[in-house]
Formats: sequence, C-alpha cells, structure tokens
Amino acid sequence: MKLSIKNLYKTYGGFQVICNFSMDFFYDKIHCVLGPSGCGKTTLLNIITKLISADQGNLEEVEKKTCSYIFQEDRLLPWATVEENILFVLEGQYKKVEAQQIVDEYLSLVNLSKFKNYYPEELSGGMKQRVSIARAFAYGGEIFVMDEPFKGIHLALKTTLIQYMIDYKHQKSRIFVFATHDIEEALSMADYIHIFQGPPLTLKKQMTIDVPQSQRWKYKDKMTEYKEILLQNSAAKDHI
Repeated sequence: MKLSIKNLYKTYGGFQVICNFSMDFFYDKIHCVLGPSGCGKTTLLNIITKLISADQGNLEEVEKKTCSYIFQEDRLLPWATVEENILFVLEGQYKKVEAQQIVDEYLSLVNLSKFKNYYPEELSGGMKQRVSIARAFAYGGEIFVMDEPFKGIHLALKTTLIQYMIDYKHQKSRIFVFATHDIEEALSMADYIHIFQGPPLTLKKQMTIDVPQSQRWKYKDKMTEYKEILLQNSAAKDHI
C-alpha cells in the first residue's frame, strides 16, 4: 500500500514552490526527506497533512487518513497543562479511563510523567518538543509526519525515541515521513532517504537503505557507504 502524490503544484504570491511534483510514500516504511531550507519540503509536508491545499494535483488516499504531525515548533495550547494538551487530541475517541492510560503511557515514554500538571510556559524548549511527540503518538494517526522532531532533545532520549518509532512501525501499518538536518538520524531510522532541491521542489536523489534498522550497527562498512553517498550530494552537505 502507498500514498501517491501526482502532478502536484503550489504557488505563493506568484512564486512557484512545487511544480508538477510526483512521488510515492509506502506504508510500513520510514521515509526521510533531506533538502536545503526553503526548497519546499515543509510545504509538501503541510499538503500531505491537509494543513494547506495544493493548487493542482492528486494525493491518493490522503483524504481518508488521519495524520499526526510533529512540527518544528511545539504548537501546544498555552492555557492547558501537559496532560490536558494530550487529552485534547483524544476527545471523542476513548472513554476517560482509557484516554488517561494512553496519556500516562506516552508521558512516561518521553520522561515527562512528573510534569503532567505543568503549563507550556513552565517548560524548556526541549520539554515542549517532547510533549509534542507524546501527543502525536497518543493520537496515533495513520500518517506520521515529523519536521525535525528531535530538535532540542538530548542524545539518550533521542536514541530511545528513534527505537520506539522503529518498533512502532513494525507493530502498526503507518506511513512515516520525517524531515531532518541530521544525516545520522536519517541513517538510523530511514528505509528510504529522499534528497530534495528547489524551489520548485525537485527529487534529486532517492536512496533505499537495504539493511534492517536493527542490524545496522553490525554493518558499519555498508552504512559508511550510504553516508558517503549522502555526503557527495550537495543537498545533504547543506545539513551537516
């Protein structure tokens, strides 16, 4: 199964950000997108998640799917506590007890259980980003879109969250699309790496990582080869 984007166009004030763009995102795979700032990749993510509309083009299956989006900024409700921010996206989907269990599970995952009664203004930037991650997983959209999801998160927790996302991919049928400036993140998580340039948004190179995520530590030479390919690409160099 896949999400197909066909002949996509998007213009802002006469400036063409996306022009006749097509590509596929496959279920049960993690797709990483790399590209210089301003190339149009965030616009693409916003179209996939239905935050904005394309001028032309087809996105097969998108209208039927729910989406979880981890933004570059946290976008938390300032008047709600950490707990209430997550409960908000669960309203109408679960009974109260079940919703609370889900909230507790994901706050524990991001090590914020002790801060559930705090308000966003009382949290650091990294902590707010962790709430955003917990909220996205609690909602459990069929399409997960992540725009630099690990910004401001320390290495140990980032490693835990990356492993959780990989395990989650194997447990549930989802599409994962994440934008990052970190090549090591891409090589740790991705099944496919898409290197963009633009505007207008253009797919410059696509790379399939054939080594399973759980085995990559064993194949250092092969992973170094993948890294060299990324480093040889000018779009990837912009993100080191």
